[in-house]
Amino acid sequence: MTEEKKELNQLVIIGNGFDLRCGLSSKYQDFLSNVTIFLEMKKLINLWKWFLI
Repeated sequence: MTEEKKELNQLVIIGNGFDLRCGLSSKYQDFLSNVTIFLEMKKLINLWKWFLI
């Protein structure tokens, strides 16, 4: 008995808004907010290094 190979010839693209509907913070604005928070934290860490020396 030979094993049959099934080919998938269908591509499903989940469009814009699916991630947001699921409650994910995936807007570009959310990304920029996270980058800003990261950079501010990095500045604070560098300030604390000066106080600890």
